[in-house]
Amino acid sequence: MASSLPARSLRLPKSVFSLPAPSRQLVFLQLHSSVIPPPTPTSGPLLERLPNRALPDVEKARFSWTRTLPLFLLLCGVCSVAIFNYQKSTSPTVASILYALRTNPTVREVLGDEIYFASKVPWISGELSPLQGRINISFWVKGTKTTGLVKFVSLRRSSDSFFETLDWSLKTEDGTELRLLELGDDVEVAAKSVETKLLMLEYSLKIEDGTKLKLARLGDDVEAAAKSMDAKLLGNKVEWPVKSPEAKLLV
Repeated sequence: MASSLPARSLRLPKSVFSLPAPSRQLVFLQLHSSVIPPPTPTSGPLLERLPNRALPDVEKARFSWTRTLPLFLLLCGVCSVAIFNYQKSTSPTVASILYALRTNPTVREVLGDEIYFASKVPWISGELSPLQGRINISFWVKGTKTTGLVKFVSLRRSSDSFFETLDWSLKTEDGTELRLLELGDDVEVAAKSVETKLLMLEYSLKIEDGTKLKLARLGDDVEAAAKSMDAKLLGNKVEWPVKSPEAKLLV
């Protein structure tokens, strides 16, 4: 097999190939038995390639995908999670929640001014799928005073209905929890209280001609008062049936 190689690839004199076949085979056996080791990284530039250079081991040089494939899949998973989290952090829903927190005076009294994400790379936990009608997210925010965890849950029960907010709360590091759905204009937040107290809820009746009748002011027990007058308590609104066609309910 070795005698079929051209003289230029082996860099041997042509007189070698003019020898008889047994002599040529002996010359090639000598070349094969006296191979030189391959160059090392510190052996300097490779100026020539000799035919009797030792070849690398095929088994050692074989590519092992079993070690690199798990690393590749892990990298793809981390990048996908980071992309989806960035999409949630820049969504209009999260931007609206931050705007509502900044414009709420009670929240600003607790968190302070300059309300924004608590970290430079915010992590939005939960599901944010407005097209499917499911929003259940929570993330950390901070102000000039303290930080807090915002939770927002909203649900759209059918494709032709509006979103219904089920939970919207803010819990600070010291345990103070604000139920933002229940906050009215007159809300007292205790410094060490876990729950907020609804002090007053005013309900009135406004006639079409502009006359406004202030009927009463409810205290802390809004739900009991609503039941006593056959009314419905919806968040911070009180709704009850009006029998007169000339009157409209102002909530």
